[in-house]
Amino acid sequence: MSYEFLSETIRRAVRKQHRCEACGCMILAGQPAVYCSTIQDGNFFGWYSHLECRAAETDWNRRRGPWGLLGSCSEDYFWLFQAVDGEPVEQAWMAANHPVAAGRLAISIEGCSREPSSYWRWAA
Repeated sequence: MSYEFLSETIRRAVRKQHRCEACGCMILAGQPAVYCSTIQDGNFFGWYSHLECRAAETDWNRRRGPWGLLGSCSEDYFWLFQAVDGEPVEQAWMAANHPVAAGRLAISIEGCSREPSSYWRWAA
């Protein structure tokens, strides 16, 4: 599997509405967004994300392990919408550190339990 991250560009205002690749909510015309592009197995992909969602996703990947340190996507990259199925301690971290993105995914600190686990790196 080949993967190449091409670019990440902040758009001050999108001209038409797009669905945020990270949370699934709509980015309305006139709102700021991040546009990313990649080539995967010879196919071009481009997508938009809310600024807050992209920041949360990038931060989450940096905390998940060494593949996130590259600062771009890879085949081990975790998309923000996967936080919904994540460990409760990961969800609590997301709600505490990125409340706007967590709110778009309906993740709240009240819905998370802080059970002891091997995810020590997620302490908020």
